[in-house]
Amino acid sequence: RRPLDGLTPTATLGCTMSESSLLQQRLRSVQKSIRKATREALKAAESEETLSGIIVGGGEGFLVSSKNDRYTEGRTFESDGENDDPNCAGTGTRGEVDEAKEREAFELGMSLFGDDTAAIERECAERLLQVEGELRDIVHAGRETRRLGTQQRPSSATAIADEELDEVDEADLEREARSLAAKVAFLRRCTAARAALEEAEALALTEATGGSSSTEGGTLVDAARILSEAVRALEEAEDGLAVASQNGGPNSADVDVAQRIVDSIRSHTRRKRVDLQVRAATALDACIILTADSISVSSTAGGKKSSDGLADAYETLALMSSSLDSQLNTVDRLDDAMLALSNDLFQLVLKPLLIVYKESVKNGMTFPKIDFQESSNSGSGVTSVPPRAGFGGPTHKLVWKHHDLPSGSICTIGEAAATKTSKATLPIKQVIASFGEALTSIRTILAFVHEHVLLERQDLCRLFGRVLFGEVLEESRDNEMPRSGPEKSLSSQSPKDDRFGRFMSELVNVAWDICLPSSAFSPDLLSDLHDLSEDVRKYVSAFEQDIVEKNFLSLPLRSGGTGCKRSPLGELAANFERRYAEKRRTSILAQGRDLLLKGDYHNTTEVGKDVYAGRASSRKSPLDFDENDDGMQVFELHKCAISRVAAELMDLVQRTMDFAVDPNYFQNESSANALAPLPPTLYRTSRELFDLFRAVIPSTHGNEISTVPRTAAVLHNDCVFFAHRLLTFGLEYRDRFPDTDPACGGNSAAALRKICTFVDLVPPFRELADRTMVNTIERQKRQLADIVGTRISILRDALRSDEGVVEWTDAETALTAGAYHLKHLSTAWVPILSRDVYGRAMGNLVDTVFSLYLGQVLVARDISEAASHFIGALFRDAGCKMADLFSSNASSPEEATRVSQNYCSLWDKFEAVGKFMDMSLLDISNALSAGVFRSVTGPELTRLIKATFEESKRRKELIKVLGPDARNL
Repeated sequence: RRPLDGLTPTATLGCTMSESSLLQQRLRSVQKSIRKATREALKAAESEETLSGIIVGGGEGFLVSSKNDRYTEGRTFESDGENDDPNCAGTGTRGEVDEAKEREAFELGMSLFGDDTAAIERECAERLLQVEGELRDIVHAGRETRRLGTQQRPSSATAIADEELDEVDEADLEREARSLAAKVAFLRRCTAARAALEEAEALALTEATGGSSSTEGGTLVDAARILSEAVRALEEAEDGLAVASQNGGPNSADVDVAQRIVDSIRSHTRRKRVDLQVRAATALDACIILTADSISVSSTAGGKKSSDGLADAYETLALMSSSLDSQLNTVDRLDDAMLALSNDLFQLVLKPLLIVYKESVKNGMTFPKIDFQESSNSGSGVTSVPPRAGFGGPTHKLVWKHHDLPSGSICTIGEAAATKTSKATLPIKQVIASFGEALTSIRTILAFVHEHVLLERQDLCRLFGRVLFGEVLEESRDNEMPRSGPEKSLSSQSPKDDRFGRFMSELVNVAWDICLPSSAFSPDLLSDLHDLSEDVRKYVSAFEQDIVEKNFLSLPLRSGGTGCKRSPLGELAANFERRYAEKRRTSILAQGRDLLLKGDYHNTTEVGKDVYAGRASSRKSPLDFDENDDGMQVFELHKCAISRVAAELMDLVQRTMDFAVDPNYFQNESSANALAPLPPTLYRTSRELFDLFRAVIPSTHGNEISTVPRTAAVLHNDCVFFAHRLLTFGLEYRDRFPDTDPACGGNSAAALRKICTFVDLVPPFRELADRTMVNTIERQKRQLADIVGTRISILRDALRSDEGVVEWTDAETALTAGAYHLKHLSTAWVPILSRDVYGRAMGNLVDTVFSLYLGQVLVARDISEAASHFIGALFRDAGCKMADLFSSNASSPEEATRVSQNYCSLWDKFEAVGKFMDMSLLDISNALSAGVFRSVTGPELTRLIKATFEESKRRKELIKVLGPDARNL
């Protein structure tokens, strides 16, 4: 044989020719033994079609798939030209014939003398064990040879007949022996896995023929244990193969074939696993019967001849879960079984009990008393158990019945209670007492499940409880709870994803909705709140302790070792008073949200004071002093209209603050301590209502606010109204909180006396009001620019014409359209906005129209006499139409004009330009002395004079009067 690459004669110890020949012969004998044992195991596996064949050949002994029925020893070694087996070289055709004969002889023997594959597996394992021992002896002999051998090889080495012994490398020989040992170990593990599968098959056959297991437990458990051993053997075989591959053992072809062998065994293992899981699941389904009013449990599922009992099914699923193979792509069936069982119990038993409780309270009834009856029978036939195929063995049954309800009609409590309900609401004390009775009934059912269904196994109880009651994590906050009330979400998450547990979430929601008072405040409720909280803690503590003792729930220690954490239900009970305050908060916020979302935002109501009433009659001139003015009008809210939604929201805030300062909270020490969280919570709720308005209304009516001027005006007024009220709203309630007596719960009240203010909410409302109105006015300006500006864009060039042209007609049309648009806007704004806000907003828009016309006239270079008269008439008409927009705030047209001048900054300039068009140079000179053109700049007036009048001495003198800047134009 040729030495491996990289090995030199000086790197290895030589041995004598006779000793080397002996080691080579022994190694070939080992290779033949491996091939023979492997082929026998392969044929046995092929007869069952469960295991791919394996064969060891060549100097490296690699594997070949058995699916190729025409493999030969010669073809086996064609993949390695350097390490051919001398015993098989050149014998391809003979090898094929021998192989075919050997296979036919084997099949004939199997058909004549039986096909006990288990015996073949055992014989194969024994031979592999012998081969492994022989390999160890070879390695040991090689080492002894190197230790005792000479340093020089005999010169007659070339005379040896077998040329492969010329360059025998003892290190290579040892390496080959180790490679064969690794393959033997792989074959042994595969054989062990195969033997375990055959044993599991034999157990199944024993079960089918009515045999019994010889070990403790049933055949189902024995098969699961044996299958687990097969999985472990298969994993060891894979691990060994991986280690050998990393160490440079088998080549890629060997690894591929070995992987196919492993996949074949794994496929068989998967089928066996599925069979066992189906049997276990069937046993569970047959042993446990859940109905709406009973739970029946049998120890066995198949009668006297079956050993598939409840305990065996649990143990089988546990074994299958503990021996999961990641390559099998299997799931934890024990978890799935507990999930299905807990879901069935929740849907059929536990949830209907909570429905009974909720419907009873809703209809003014207490929780119906439940009679439980537990029975057991050690025989196989129990009359109380519904007949079912395969039901046998000792049986336990729990039956319950609600008083005043027909049997099996748990969910029809509403119909049963409809004939007995009264208009009076059930007192809160009875509501909480009924909740305690419901928890007691649930504890009875869970105790039966713990003892007879789950057999008091801690692992099963933990899995079962994880679905129903969730997990309390160490890093979770103490006050962390499922979302309840208006914040709770629908059951959209799967049970596996519900960290709080399905039943725990339902319990918390029921306790939140029913046990926590939600009616209006009353002195009786406030005085009894402390006693109510103690009752709830007593019931919940007993329930929580019971499920913890039964391992349904685990409560980790708090950080610092200060006791255990609580479940979500325990947190609600321990903080009952705080949760009551939180429920009042969520209830008020839900009421405010419904008001904002469902209320009609277009309905308005008037608020404020008309500060302008009586001013005209009492004051003859602007300089006269108004005797009716007490100086406080500047702080008054001007008369305007706000939405009914805003008015009702303000009423809700006032009622909430009235509750916060209610003196009934502080009548005695016990009620003060119990209700201490309520005043600050209600104060916070009042502030949150205003935040809710700023968040909901702009987003809900945003499209209308940006496009409908009336809606924008309503929002503006709402914000102004809130800002005005909030300036002094905190002062109205600050002094109404109690004093600082600690015995009366005054600690929190004293703090509220210092911090009760709403002034910080004023700037956001003012900013929202300004932004809303400014955006609306800017939008109206753009619309006026489209209506008016586009029609008069070339009016300045048309003013040189001596006769009417189309551009003049367009200018008239544009004025009519602009006035019509503003008139409709005035109709929408006048009933909503205050007089001052309307005047400033409309004046801004009128200035926009005026600026469009002035921009065309003031830049014209040539204005004919006819055009001057046209512009003068057009401007006078515009003044009349625009003054009419302010007539609602005036008693006469003259007063409307004066009001217009107050709010329109361009009114005087527009009127002066209109008068200019009908004046001569002399009239203009006189008007300058009278101050008619005080709003027109000198350059603008000079440009108008030059465009309107021809060159003359009087024109030069007039321009000279206007100043040097005007002469340079």
